[in-house]
Amino acid sequence: MDQAAEQAALQSSVAPLRGFLQYWGEFIAVQRIPERAARVRELEDAAQSAVDVYELTGVSEELREILETARSEVAP
Repeated sequence: MDQAAEQAALQSSVAPLRGFLQYWGEFIAVQRIPERAARVRELEDAAQSAVDVYELTGVSEELREILETARSEVAP
């Protein structure tokens, strides 16, 4: 938040603050459902240990779907 506020002041724009609030809202949307938050952590671990592009693609796709759902819950 501090970095976004600093950038907003430097740019004379509220865009950095809006970006931060969007990111924070998505983070909260994921974290407020324990099962979803746990799945994100599992997928992050799976991405780090993926052995081929096909495994990484599947993990990335599921993670993208979760984050899109969170984004839709935050979007105005």
